[in-house]
Amino acid sequence: MFLKYFSALFVFVFLLNSCGLKQPDESLLKLYFGSAFVNSNFKDAKIFVDYDSTGKVTPDSVHNLPIGKHVIHVFKDGYIPSPDSIVFISEYQKTFNANFALQQITNPGTIFIDSNPQGAKIWIDSSFAGKTTPAYVVVSAGLRRVSLKKSGFELYEDIINIAVNDTVLLDTNLVVMGAQVLIESFANSSCLPCTRTNTHLENFIASYNSNHFALIEYFTNWPNFFDPMYQHNPIGSSARFDTSFYDVLSVPAMFVNGSSVNALDYTSITNAVNTHLASANVDVSISLSKQITDSLRVNVELNEFNALPTGNWQLFIVVVEKQVFFAEPPGSNGLSNFSHVFRKFLTSNDGDVFSFANNKFTKTYTSPLSSEWDLSEIQIIGFIQDINTKVVLNSSHL
Repeated sequence: MFLKYFSALFVFVFLLNSCGLKQPDESLLKLYFGSAFVNSNFKDAKIFVDYDSTGKVTPDSVHNLPIGKHVIHVFKDGYIPSPDSIVFISEYQKTFNANFALQQITNPGTIFIDSNPQGAKIWIDSSFAGKTTPAYVVVSAGLRRVSLKKSGFELYEDIINIAVNDTVLLDTNLVVMGAQVLIESFANSSCLPCTRTNTHLENFIASYNSNHFALIEYFTNWPNFFDPMYQHNPIGSSARFDTSFYDVLSVPAMFVNGSSVNALDYTSITNAVNTHLASANVDVSISLSKQITDSLRVNVELNEFNALPTGNWQLFIVVVEKQVFFAEPPGSNGLSNFSHVFRKFLTSNDGDVFSFANNKFTKTYTSPLSSEWDLSEIQIIGFIQDINTKVVLNSSHL
């Protein structure tokens, strides 16, 4: 392990002799966006991009689409779009043309769909319906498979037999998603033992269901003070490893649901995860959604099903980048590919206080985009933690 406290002179000499620092390419530090023009043979069809409403109707243009893959849907009550959706690659300063043909449903029936909690996205026969619960959905008569999807909850599915011109009610209680464990790893690009922990994390990610864990890798300022992942947000990173929180004295270090584990021992890591999975608390759910346009917008919804245990609970919302690649290793341990890298807190670095009204708490966070982020790799993690005991009550990610 690399200890936190070295003499300043030793660290300076070490960095001069061992760190191959990556110099940023200023020509790449830009945010690139494209746009899409969406049209349909019947106007006023609602336009959705990446399963979120744009607030626009056909014909219209959608701007500020980050470069990369996107999916477009259009919806008009009583009509079926063809194709069901269009997947395209947004390109810098280019406009993609998306055209849909709407065909009127000739044998319609209606399903009124509601859920507790509300706000679940509705799918009919594997096609996104463009609505969230509660909502009336016009469908073709016959057997229809209804699916409800909401972050933090298990997928709900049911088969509904709907007759022509009939209305059927579907009302269900969503089930909180099973246990999810928060793993927080601390490393540095010039920490040699961190390569072993990195291998453990790669094996863990390959072996475990991603619905069962949320992973954040923080990077410290030692032994390589110029570690670019630390330098990206030194205040945010330091908030987790300094003496006022985890008091990390050496790297690699790791915490599972707020409890320290041996980062160099794979069995210790998996045993800790399995233990916390078996005793997970589902008194409160964490639902997340995000939209990326010219800024990052994250909607948070907490639902309380049982009174929370006594504690000084705070809400943390974190931005991570699932994969960060460097053309050359940014430090002296030889690693150039890093996983689930911490980028910033959307809450305060110390977490935000929250309280329930009618068993629900909602809040929206917005943030400017960083030119260093690969927007296609952005992941949002939410967790509730007692800032005194460090116990993590629940976590979620999207």
